[in-house]
Amino acid sequence: MKNNSFDTVDPETQDGMVTVSSGCLPLKNLESSKGRRNHVVLILVVALTPVFGLIGQNCVALVNNSNDVTAKNNVRGDLLFSIQTGNVVHRLQIERGTTAFYISANGDPTVFTTLKAAYNVTDDFISLLSKWPSNNDGSMFVSVERYRAHIHNFRQTLNPSILTADEAIEFYSSDVDIFISWTAKSIQKSRSGSMWPVLVGYHLLMLAKEQAGIERARGSTFFSKGGFNTVEALKYSEKRILGENYLRQASEYSPTVSSILTEKYDGQDLALNIASMRQSIKSNNLTAPSVELGKMWFANMTLYINILQEASQLLVIEITETLLNEISDLEKELGISITIVVIAILLCPFVVFAVHKLTLRIRMYAENLQQKTKDLENERKKSEMLLHELLPVSVATKLLRNQPVEPESFESVTIFFSDIVGFTDISSRSTPLEVVDMLNILYKTFDSYLELYDVYKVETIGDGYMVASGLPQRNGDLHCVEIGNLALDLLDAISNLGVPHMPDQKLRLRIGLNTGPVVTGVVGNKMPRYCVFGDTVNTASRMESSSLPHKIQISDTTKAGMEKCCNFIIAIRGIIEVKGKGSMTTYWLEGRIAPPKRSNDKFVSTMLPL
Repeated sequence: MKNNSFDTVDPETQDGMVTVSSGCLPLKNLESSKGRRNHVVLILVVALTPVFGLIGQNCVALVNNSNDVTAKNNVRGDLLFSIQTGNVVHRLQIERGTTAFYISANGDPTVFTTLKAAYNVTDDFISLLSKWPSNNDGSMFVSVERYRAHIHNFRQTLNPSILTADEAIEFYSSDVDIFISWTAKSIQKSRSGSMWPVLVGYHLLMLAKEQAGIERARGSTFFSKGGFNTVEALKYSEKRILGENYLRQASEYSPTVSSILTEKYDGQDLALNIASMRQSIKSNNLTAPSVELGKMWFANMTLYINILQEASQLLVIEITETLLNEISDLEKELGISITIVVIAILLCPFVVFAVHKLTLRIRMYAENLQQKTKDLENERKKSEMLLHELLPVSVATKLLRNQPVEPESFESVTIFFSDIVGFTDISSRSTPLEVVDMLNILYKTFDSYLELYDVYKVETIGDGYMVASGLPQRNGDLHCVEIGNLALDLLDAISNLGVPHMPDQKLRLRIGLNTGPVVTGVVGNKMPRYCVFGDTVNTASRMESSSLPHKIQISDTTKAGMEKCCNFIIAIRGIIEVKGKGSMTTYWLEGRIAPPKRSNDKFVSTMLPL
């Protein structure tokens, strides 16, 4: 008989190992040190990845914020230098205008007194410079000492009879341009989103103030000399127009500049006076030189330039406050980042400790689960083995999968029936235990032979034994041969088998075989049974009941199937009256010419010696 049991492997258990699915990475055998180590590593990686990600993110933010704070502090230093440079520029502009006025006034003593006071103030502001940048602006700008010597030499050689006002203006203007370029470079380093427009406005305001300073110096010359030639008029107009353009652009970039001009200049007497005097210079129709008009022009323009200086100082305050706020915000972010990093670092040991505890619990759970899984697997196998003893494998598989088992028709199968001759008499003289022992020995012997052939034991009822071949797996025309060989082997085995509690009593079988069509199906829900239906079964039962002790009676259909293999010895019995069938010609299966070829020679006999 084909093996009715089969092994199924649970996808979650195999070879005594517990598989815990974790995404696409299964962790097997948690009992082994390697499995536990891999499990701990995986959990640590999963648990610490966001922590390390948080640490990394905040470290990057920490570095960026630290760099930003350093950059802002550098910007703050550059702005401080720009403020100091702007003050020096403002004093040089005043000294330039005063010097030009002094030369054009032919060395007027009162103007010279003002000029000497301007020298002292300029020197004081140069001394207040916090640094002297490296530059390639000429030998006189190598250091603050060289520059002091440079401007001191110019002051010492100042002679109204030798030096012209244009030359004095050009001397100071070239120096102022260099200082303004330093401020521009500092502003370029200080570019920062919200401050950039204000910084641009500050730089444009410095340029406007520089043009206004030159305009002041050239206007003083105009009034002191009594007029301009064409070249001087063009130079004056150029500076005036540039100054107005720079101031307008500075107002567009900075509302502070616009508000200061609106409040303190536009529409004021100072603006009207400067506009009137500008018109005189533009007309170039002064009748005679006038030092007093030059002083008035110089004073008015100085007030105007002071207003621009006040606007630049307000811009400096605005820039400084904005920068300090940005530095404060960055320092707060820096402190938050440091706090988060420290907390995350302190969290790592806690996570490792928690993972260790969790891993111990998981291991204990896995061991418990493994043992329960083994027990469950053993019980499942026992249940399946028991079910496969009761039902065919294909049928049992469908039932286990909750699939319907449809009735099935078989065109040709061979049915085997047997019973014990005199079983009723033996049972009447035996105890129930002795009857059970006797049948157990008999059926164990029968079952051992079933393993040798392609047959299926349908059922046993009392001493009745029913076997079929050709179902539930079809085997072509071999079912007659398989059942024939089985019947001969069982008849031979029973000849050596006695009743255990009746040593003088031998067991004798009566066997009947029949071949034909049948229908099979599973009957019942509580205790389902695989049943075979059809007249073929009834006829096989009649072949057994009408047979003789120690004989195998077969029908003509079975005889026809056995004759195909030409290995059986068959004798005719004749025509007999069969209950429910009428007259039938039957035959005796008496033996075989050669032993059968068995695919499985393993056979353990449970026969008891007589």
